[in-house]
Amino acid sequence: MDVLVIWRLLLRRKWILILVPTVAASIAFYYKFTAAREFRSTLQLATGFTINEQVRVSDERFSLYEADVKFNNLIESINSPQAIGLLSYRLMLHDLQDHAPFRSPKNPETLRNKAFLEIAEKILQAKADSMTMLNASNSDERRVSGLLKEYGYDAKSLRKSLAVKRVNFTDFVSVEYLSENPRLSAFMVNTLADEFLRYNRVAKNERSNESVDFFKDLVTQKKETLDILGEKMRQYKEANNVLNIELQSATNIDQISDLEKRRTEVESDINQYRLSIRRLDKQIGQLSGVGTTENRGNDNHKIVRLRNAINEMNSRYIAGGSSDRRLLDSIKTLRDQYSAMSSASATTSSDAGVSPAAKVRDLLEKKAEYETSLEVSEASLASLTSKLNALRYNVSGLTSKEAILADIQREIDVATQEYREAQEKYNLAQNTANVGNPLRVILRGLPPAEHEPSKTIVVTLLAGVASFFLCAFTIIFLEFVDTRVKSPFYFQKSVNMSLAGTLNVIKGNTDFAFLFDKNITDNNLLTFKQLIRKLRFEIERQNAKVILVTSMKQGEGKTFTILGLAFSLSLIQKKVLIIDTNFKNTALTKLLVKSKFKKLKGANGVTTEGEANQLLSHEPEDDFSKERDFISHTKYKNIHVIGSRVDNDSPSEILSGRDFLGMLTELKMVYDYIFLEGAAMNDFPDTKELIGYADKVVAVFSAESVVKQLDKESIGYLNQFNGKVVGAVLNRVEVKDLDL
Repeated sequence: MDVLVIWRLLLRRKWILILVPTVAASIAFYYKFTAAREFRSTLQLATGFTINEQVRVSDERFSLYEADVKFNNLIESINSPQAIGLLSYRLMLHDLQDHAPFRSPKNPETLRNKAFLEIAEKILQAKADSMTMLNASNSDERRVSGLLKEYGYDAKSLRKSLAVKRVNFTDFVSVEYLSENPRLSAFMVNTLADEFLRYNRVAKNERSNESVDFFKDLVTQKKETLDILGEKMRQYKEANNVLNIELQSATNIDQISDLEKRRTEVESDINQYRLSIRRLDKQIGQLSGVGTTENRGNDNHKIVRLRNAINEMNSRYIAGGSSDRRLLDSIKTLRDQYSAMSSASATTSSDAGVSPAAKVRDLLEKKAEYETSLEVSEASLASLTSKLNALRYNVSGLTSKEAILADIQREIDVATQEYREAQEKYNLAQNTANVGNPLRVILRGLPPAEHEPSKTIVVTLLAGVASFFLCAFTIIFLEFVDTRVKSPFYFQKSVNMSLAGTLNVIKGNTDFAFLFDKNITDNNLLTFKQLIRKLRFEIERQNAKVILVTSMKQGEGKTFTILGLAFSLSLIQKKVLIIDTNFKNTALTKLLVKSKFKKLKGANGVTTEGEANQLLSHEPEDDFSKERDFISHTKYKNIHVIGSRVDNDSPSEILSGRDFLGMLTELKMVYDYIFLEGAAMNDFPDTKELIGYADKVVAVFSAESVVKQLDKESIGYLNQFNGKVVGAVLNRVEVKDLDL
């Protein structure tokens, strides 16, 4: 639908587009002009959601999203049933107790019921003090709710004129109320703010106390858990004689180190004693035999070798950094041997005159001393080894105890952390409970001096413009959902076929002699004559003799179109023959073939209408091509007709055995135009069988029709005959739709 079509469509409905907006604007003007004047009072609350002026108990950072959530929560809380309910109680109490009430009840009889008003006042005062809602199940409270509605103080009525919103990009929330009384508007916003702050303070204290009590219990619970774990640690240490496991472990390790060092020294002494005993045994053995010069020479050689060995080991010990303990022990042992052999050699040389028996006695005494020292050292070694084993066992036991104590300590650490966190939350809850409410009134509502602008002109214009666009949209929408091919524009969009002509709808007398009367001044009939002439021109331009007129469905106007074309052609002295080949609906025969008519050929006189209906019968005739007395005159000059009767057989079956094509060839020599009518293509195959006899085909469509899938299939079949199809005739078009 293009812009031009929309413009023409709206132009045709101009009176609707004028009258409806005018009525709507008039109603809006009357309503605003006669409406009561209203007064607006405004109050502002500072929230503290976006600034840091109030005392903060935590280091939370400002979040724009959280601030928006807080503002939304605050606005919903002010609009909550609790806050609005408290406002309605105060308003009703004011009107019941004050001598200058804001409103009066709709029913004056209400004020005469003093007993009920006293009960209502007590109930409202109790509800306001306790900040509770009215109970609908209680009969008295239900009557009080009805009283609030009668005064217009119920929650639903109050919310209609109440506006709670955030002042853009600020920390403030505004509360506005619009009413018929300036004092009432101011009282509304101030009382609502006071009651909300009172309710919010009580609710905040309750929440804070609940939070403090909860965290207090949590701290107590965590402290008990921590104490239980501490007692468990103490009992384990006492049961296992563990005071400080780290200190004990370090002490045991130091003791093990000292004992190992002492054991090494004792082992060294034992080795020395054993060597000394072996040396004395050797000396005693030597003194027990006969000493010779050869033996003394051997002893000198051994002393030299010992001295050389001692010098070599001493050099290695110094070169190794003087840290090799085993090498040092070997050097010490060799030195002892060297001293013993040197002493024995000197004794032998100096005491040559001493008896061997006396020397043996001395040596045996020394050996006895060494053996005693050896036994003492071995006993000391056994004691040291026993102590080392005991200390090592203690160290391994301390390791397992240390693992158990570590597990207990981890539990204590976790419990300590949880206790500290609970303590912090408890402190935070206490601080929060002690901090005052950041909400405060910074601008109280005052009775306005002037009423709100009525905006009568603006509302009137808006009503007119809105109704205009609504009407326009409705007209366009209805036109859009209307799928009929009611105009040439819509036909060309819906049907894949060229449009040969258009005929407007004719109401009333459809006699063509009347329609083409020169004295007619009706614009509708004049339009029809011009359109039928345009269609006649298209037919003449085809240079065709035999024209088949068909349609997709029944009732499209084929008969009317054929008669209109035939009459129009007869006006220019064209001889026209109409053959009624629509055997399913012989409307042409019924309209044109009368009970009495003159034959063009033959001398049989007059025939009856019943005989005329048999002119194209299904029964074959022997010499069909020579029989021409079935061509009948009509009441219109130069228009003749061949009638037929209703038959369920197809044209091929009816015309079988007759030279219908030859007859048409002969008739072409007599008539300028021959019109055939075919049955509806969607229902019958007649048109498909008659196309072979026609030079051109014209399809008739009604503007009231909707093109469906079956119609598209029939149109597709006709489009296969590219040269034969003249086009379509759109019939029954409203004159107003011709320019769409």
